Amino acid sequence: MVTGEAVLCHWEDQLVCPDQSGTCRRTGLTFCRDHLRAGEWIGVRKLLRVDGIADHGELVRWMKKQATGTLTAAASAWGFTSMSGRFLFLLVDLQTVLGFRRKNAVAVVRMHDDGRPDQIVGSVTVESKKPPFWTEVWPNMSRPLPGD
Repeated sequence: MVTGEAVLCHWEDQLVCPDQSGTCRRTGLTFCRDHLRAGEWIGVRKLLRVDGIADHGELVRWMKKQATGTLTAAASAWGFTSMSGRFLFLLVDLQTVLGFRRKNAVAVVRMHDDGRPDQIVGSVTVESKKPPFWTEVWPNMSRPLPGD
């Protein structure tokens, strides 16, 4: 990035000065520094607490087609939109076919103006038992889901 070049805050959906922004270590997306705590976008904790999020189960079929091998185990999706509605921040419940192994993934979807999903942006991460307690699984498709 060129010094002085504006960057997108994915929460506010506005361009901000680079010195007022940071990158979320979990999603790989840029946000205003006011929306980051300990290098992580503050909305991630809200997602993981299932705090004030809405059902987005209608996106499960679409997600399964987007990230083959990672989100094919998606069973449900919950989340909230960015301030402009352009980005949808999701907590995705992943299950195996038998339903024994359950994990939560965090994913961000860019939406079309008409409300249809466009594409997954940033990194998809899955809970892990080892620090930092999550593992990036997409877009690096060579990594399998972390074991228990």
